[in-house]
Amino acid sequence: MITINNKKLNLFKDSHYAKVPPGSSLQTECEIIAENMVKMLFTDNGIDDLPHKIDFFNRAIIGYHQELYVAMKNKLQETLNQLFENHLKKRSASHTHGISSKQIRAVLYHILAILPFAEPKDGDSFNVPQKIKGQWVQIPYTVERIPLIGQEAGTTYNAYGLVPPAEIPHAQALLLFMGTNPLPSAEGGGITFWADFLPGLSVGEAIFLHGRDKINNFINRFKKIRCVGQSLGGSLSLLVHESYPTKVSCDAIAPPLLLNNRYAQNIAHGEKRRHCSIYTQEDDIVFKIGNRIPDDAKIFHIKPKKGTQSFPGQSHACCFSAVGGSTITQLEKENVLTFKRKMMTVLWQCANIFLSLLTGLYLFILFIVHQTKQLFSKIKRKHYLRKNTNSNQHVSSSKFTSKHHTDSSSQSHPITKENLLIIKKSNDDVEQGLAQTKGTLRGTK
Repeated sequence: MITINNKKLNLFKDSHYAKVPPGSSLQTECEIIAENMVKMLFTDNGIDDLPHKIDFFNRAIIGYHQELYVAMKNKLQETLNQLFENHLKKRSASHTHGISSKQIRAVLYHILAILPFAEPKDGDSFNVPQKIKGQWVQIPYTVERIPLIGQEAGTTYNAYGLVPPAEIPHAQALLLFMGTNPLPSAEGGGITFWADFLPGLSVGEAIFLHGRDKINNFINRFKKIRCVGQSLGGSLSLLVHESYPTKVSCDAIAPPLLLNNRYAQNIAHGEKRRHCSIYTQEDDIVFKIGNRIPDDAKIFHIKPKKGTQSFPGQSHACCFSAVGGSTITQLEKENVLTFKRKMMTVLWQCANIFLSLLTGLYLFILFIVHQTKQLFSKIKRKHYLRKNTNSNQHVSSSKFTSKHHTDSSSQSHPITKENLLIIKKSNDDVEQGLAQTKGTLRGTK
């Protein structure tokens, strides 16, 4: 059993929470909320000192604002840049920087595991540190969204491929999986809950089966690839590693274990399995279920210096590796696969029979809401098109009538010098006729 003492990493210039100034714009508010979210995940601040808690959780969990997701992605990029500049760049120059490589990797992959929650777009750029030939370098990756479940289910689930530039041949492609999304209005808000509680299946296995061909297509484009995910995303990473043990390495953050070896592959003589690391944290209940560990996996238990539960789920979501005074201990498999774990897994599977009905109902409601929105959207679109068509026809008809009248007038009475003389002569004749009529009337009198 190996234990490593972690040092505090300088990921933020100021680790204290920021306050939103009164009268701030939506963009400024979202940037500060995103900053506080990242600090909550990668420091030991907890939520006791979090300013405006109600407004924070209303904006972060209930509300859906694209500005918040963009700000979250940018803040994660800033955090990776700080990790590289303050620790990895120096580590390349001097190998006695005092921080273990295991701590560095645990923090790095935890940041990457959070990135899918920011819902990056196709073509977005994201710089990720990677060790190539003994040196840490920043690799400019391009984001590629891989839809494993489409909108027809009422909600979507995307994996995120990070494609390295072709001019850096040794850079490794990355495949990121999002964990269970607590935001009901966000991507994966319904399908991830459903995939958590299906009896007889590992967490996330339903998503894996549905999108297996697309995962396979992405993996086959590269010689080697690394899968990273947190919670359900970590379980998906384990499933992909089991299916492609010689091609896919895996870093699973706070995952539940698998239920069986259904996807385990035998490797040919002379081939080598790629590494698989599982990171679990103190008091994380999610890791207590499941009873299958990949054959080549190493398990690292992370324990913080002080208490772990300043808010529910902190031990599952937050990164204790970045906190000074925490420890990383490599666990033996026999100490993980205990009788207590097997009993917990059986109880969890029994509870899933009921929970799957609830999550299925929730998913059905999302599907109905989505279909209703689609129907109303089609009706509004048809009404808009019909209104615009009628309006355009009326405008065109008016223009045609006006133009036709103008053209007819100009064609019937072209304004020339001769026509003007004719009109003048006609007017003179009319005046002369009127004078004669007046004279005749006087003579009669």
